[in-house]
Amino acid sequence: MVYTFSSDQVMQAIVTAVTCALAGIPALFPISHRYIQFYLLEPPIWAGFNTILDFKACLLFFLRGIVGTWLATGLGCLLHLVVSSICAAFEIGYFHVWAMVIALPLTYFIALSHPDAGCKLSEVVNYVTAIISLYVPIAIEITGHPYLEGLWNAILVSYGLTCGFLPVFILHLLNWLPTPTSNPLQKFNSATADYFDVLSAYVVSGAENLYTIDNHHVDYDRSLAAASAYLKDDRLRSIIWRMASALYSLRKSITAGTYDELIVEGLWRPVSANLLELRSQNRAVLRAASGRASAAAGGVPNLMATAVKC
Repeated sequence: MVYTFSSDQVMQAIVTAVTCALAGIPALFPISHRYIQFYLLEPPIWAGFNTILDFKACLLFFLRGIVGTWLATGLGCLLHLVVSSICAAFEIGYFHVWAMVIALPLTYFIALSHPDAGCKLSEVVNYVTAIISLYVPIAIEITGHPYLEGLWNAILVSYGLTCGFLPVFILHLLNWLPTPTSNPLQKFNSATADYFDVLSAYVVSGAENLYTIDNHHVDYDRSLAAASAYLKDDRLRSIIWRMASALYSLRKSITAGTYDELIVEGLWRPVSANLLELRSQNRAVLRAASGRASAAAGGVPNLMATAVKC
């Protein structure tokens, strides 16, 4: 099987590699403080996450990440100060278990920023950076310097996010970012038109054109998975899977082997003209739905009427 990559995918890979390399520069310096060394792992990770070749999405991820990191770090350090003061009053050492129990209300507050929570906080705070940063001073404190660890965690996460944002920002200024594409459902409609076109073209010679069919099959699988994940409506998701099931059945049928000449002449030839018309109308409808072509002036083709002729 031959794998192909679009120019956008290649550009994404190159920009991500550059941002991760920039984010990894601090790790090259001889830093002796252990509370800094451990958190040097974070910048390349967050740079990779923030390298999104869509300027608006990249900017939002960057801002939410910065806000979430510093807000949660401040809350975590404040809670550590409160718990350590209570423990000192009772002349006992810092008790991590009770600290995490007391942190539950703050954890719930941060959890409201999760995208599935349906809260407006998710538009301001990045849940992942916030929940990690909250627990760095409260519970992780690997080297026993909770405030320094919290500070350096916030600094290095911010540095990684900045490394991911700046190259995308520069590409945006130069107008080199990929142009916005259609949503996954429109891509699925277009891929369905292409795949159906290929399958219907090789109805009597599918076994002899497996390479071409398989290449389109891989592309169609990807568009189906993306559209299925994109759709929130179970009814629509069921429809696209039924469409895919019909095409998969057609593929299996035409690639199982070659047809006898008698079948081709007796069954295929008489209906081939009507099937060609149905194929063209299907393609026109799917293209119009994908946004790559407009519907004809006469309206949407009557697919059922054409199918009855076959």
